[in-house]
Amino acid sequence: MADPKQTLSEDANTRVHDFVELYYHTLDTAKASAARFYTPNSLIVWNGQGFQGFDQFLAGILATLSATKHEIETYDAQPIAAWNAPLQPGTLPNIIVQVSGTVQFLPNTDLQTFNHTFILTPNPQTPGSYYISNETFRLV
Repeated sequence: MADPKQTLSEDANTRVHDFVELYYHTLDTAKASAARFYTPNSLIVWNGQGFQGFDQFLAGILATLSATKHEIETYDAQPIAAWNAPLQPGTLPNIIVQVSGTVQFLPNTDLQTFNHTFILTPNPQTPGSYYISNETFRLV
């Protein structure tokens, strides 16, 4: 019999694989379209500067950046249990995601290392999907 905690962790990694591929592809090809990953209440910190909602983030940072090319080196995902309830198979938990990689700000050829952490929250408007509720991005 499979360990329920192991199953939840494997499910989180499967969901996150698709998310990571789609998210960074969207950032690299159509930045403004990344709004679909957020809500107006999403909290975003980019290199220490905070924003609430994607529109603020787009106007404050993303619109000022040149085109990008992200290369993901590794990512990890872990379901987050609520403080008062254990994780249950068949329910969608929040998921914390840690991504490491490099980004190139075109046409510059230099690669910069980044660390990116997300908390993905089940989207009550679209069952079975997630949105970014919190995120921190840091160039290192």
